[in-house]
Formats: sequence, structure tokens, C-alpha cells
Amino acid sequence: MNTQVYERACEWLVELRAVEPDESTRSAFHAWLKEAPAHLAAYLEVTALWNESAGIPVREKWPMEALIAEARRGDDNVIALSDLPSGSGEKCSAAKSTRTRRRWAFAASIAAVSVALGAGFLWWELQATTYVTAIGEQRSVSLPDGSTVHLNARSKVRVRYSQQMRLIDLRQGQALFDVAQESARPFIVASDAVRVSAIGTKFDVNRTPNGITVTVVEGRVAVSSLPPGQVEGAKAEPASVLSAGEQAVVTAAAVETTRRADPVRVTAWMQRRLVFASTPLSEVVEEFNRYNERQLVVRDQALESFEIDGVFSSTNPAALVRFLRERPGVGVVERGDAILITKEQ
Repeated sequence: MNTQVYERACEWLVELRAVEPDESTRSAFHAWLKEAPAHLAAYLEVTALWNESAGIPVREKWPMEALIAEARRGDDNVIALSDLPSGSGEKCSAAKSTRTRRRWAFAASIAAVSVALGAGFLWWELQATTYVTAIGEQRSVSLPDGSTVHLNARSKVRVRYSQQMRLIDLRQGQALFDVAQESARPFIVASDAVRVSAIGTKFDVNRTPNGITVTVVEGRVAVSSLPPGQVEGAKAEPASVLSAGEQAVVTAAAVETTRRADPVRVTAWMQRRLVFASTPLSEVVEEFNRYNERQLVVRDQALESFEIDGVFSSTNPAALVRFLRERPGVGVVERGDAILITKEQ
């Protein structure tokens, strides 16, 4: 997520908690949240880190006096320097003195947590658990909330839970998510710029060269994407709501295609079956290569769009090889380390 978004989220956290916000401040904050899904996500993450940092012995490591002294030397303070006690013996009103102390106490606490959040963000990363599958390996992972992640071969997810959200980062491959409903804690699957928000549902997410395919098996999900290189104030693509039996192909730029899909066919990989319906050979090869050490290689680009129909065992590439040998104009050369698919002259 863009660094500017996180910085602005931190500024809002300081402003809203240091003093009681007025109506105009609340309105500006709500408007900022509505500008993009990334704003809400960033604020939730920053708030979660702030709440969960209560157990970090910050004041023991970074005394308040040292933090205030350091903040005084800066020229980019969140709290205006005009509000600082002058130290020249001037008398401030009780109200102003109390307000100043309150602001500085909170600013120092934020500073302490900011220092700790190199600690904090490191802690956030350390709390993450990564699950990986190798070629041909599949596994099911039970999460703390009762949700389950079924990982296809050659897949990788990173799971991070906080009191405010459940975030799953699909970094490679394909996974089927069976989500336990928790109204107070959204379940979000992220993959590059794509965000899938679930509400007690079951859905499949598959990363492919053509985009990220989201298929809903049960319930509903909201799918959105962030523009490449999003900056502060940029608009995210509106969320598309998918219901059971619907599928979307999503890129970083948009939710490109929404269509009907057969969830049984999409999730056949869990039974180690691959079901293709007018599927380009390039995608068929990619699927088979998840399960087999000896990789399929398309040597002629003209064949990459060649369409395949059929049901195959994911662990038996020989069946696909036989099928291809029977296709006119297609040649297959088997080597020890690869199976080459060529165009016959």
C-alpha cells in the first residue's frame, strides 16, 4: 500500500485522539475514508497497531522527556511549536497548559509507538504466518477463527490476524477460502492490487498471467482493485459484488470480466482433476506445471492460444501428451527434463 496513505492515516489517528474532534474534522475524516478502500484499510491497520502496542514497554525504552526534546528539534511536528511551553517563566492559563500537556503527552506516545513500530511494523510482520506448497503438494490450513484455507500446488499465502481484521495475502498460486463469519472483523484476501472482502462465504482465488480470477462457491464477496501507483486521494475502482456461481477476472486496473462459472469445475483441483473448456494451451500448461516436476514447455507461440477441452488427472501429464499427439499440426518431444510442445510443419 502507498506510504502516503499510511502517513495520512497516522495523522488522522493523532488528530482524532489528541483532542475531541469537532464536526468539520469528523466530516473531513469520513470523506477521506470514502475516497478509497485503501484509506479505510490503512486506518484500520494503524489503529490495530496502536491498540496492540499497549503491551510494548515503550516508556522504559524511550523516556517521555527524551521524546519531547527530540520532537522540539524537528521542523515538521504534528503539534504546532507555538503551543509548546516556552520555559521562559511565562504563565499560561490552566486550560491552555492542560491542553498543551495533553497534546504533548499524546504526541510523545505516538512518537514512542512510531519508534517502536519499526518494532511495531516488524512485530506485525513477525505475527504473520506463511504457508507454502511445493510442486504437486496440496494442503488445508485451519485458521484461528475457524476459517480454512485450501492451498493448491505451488502456492503461497501469508496470514495476518489482528483485533480489527483478518488479512490473507495470496502471493502465488491458487487457494480456496472457507470463511467463518465474524461481523466485527472483515476477512480480506489481497493479491497484488486486488482486494476480495468476504462475508461468511466460500470462494476460490487463482493468480494467472492474465489476471486474478475470483470464483464464488457459496455466499457473496466484494471485489475491488487499486490503480497502479496509487497516490493520496486517488480513486479505487468501485467494488463489484459477486454471488455464488459468479466469477470475475481482475487486474490492477479494474474488475474486467464478470461471468457465470461452474464452481465444481473451478474447484476440481481439490480432487486432483483439471477440467478445461475451450482453455488456451498456455493456461493448460501452466496448470499442469503446478503438479509435475517435468515441465511442459510451449516452443511455438502460435500454439499458445490453441484451445483444449477435456478432463485430466493433474498428476498424469501423459494423458495430456497423448491428447496433444492426436491433434493435427501439434508435435510433442519428450526429454528427460521437459516435454516440448511444437508446431509441426
